[in-house]
Amino acid sequence: MVIAEHLADLQKIAEEMDIPKGKVARQRISPPTDMNWVDNFHSFVNRVCKHKAGKDGIHRCNHHLRYCFGDMNDPCPFNNPIRLPTVNLTNADAIQYPKLADLVDGVLTAYAQVDALLMSNTSAFRKLCEKYDDPNFNVT
Repeated sequence: MVIAEHLADLQKIAEEMDIPKGKVARQRISPPTDMNWVDNFHSFVNRVCKHKAGKDGIHRCNHHLRYCFGDMNDPCPFNNPIRLPTVNLTNADAIQYPKLADLVDGVLTAYAQVDALLMSNTSAFRKLCEKYDDPNFNVT
C-alpha cells in the first residue's frame, strides 16, 4: 500500500501539471508499454489489499485465500488466482502478489514520467513549487 500512496502522490503532481484528473493522469504516469498499469495496480490494492469491491466499496473478506508471489511462483500453482492486471474476484482460490521488480519498475517509471512533465512545463513547475512553498528550493 506504500507504493499505491506514492503513485497517488505522483498522480496528484501530474494533475497539478494540467493533466486531466483521474484515469488520464494515471495513464500519463504509467509505463508507455502498459498505459493502464497504475490504474490496474490501484484496483488490485483497493479490491484485494483493502478488500473493497463493487460500486459501493463494500469490504469483502479474502483472508482465507491462499497466496503466492510472482517472484517465487510464476505461474501461480493455483487454478484461479486474483492477479494483475485483471483483478478478477470471481471464484478466486488464491491471491498472486506482483513481482517486486515489476512494482519497482512501475514506481520508477512513474517518477520518470512526472520528471519529464516537470521539465517540459516550467511555468506549471513554478506554480507547483509556489503552491507547496519550499523556501529551500530555488526555481530558476
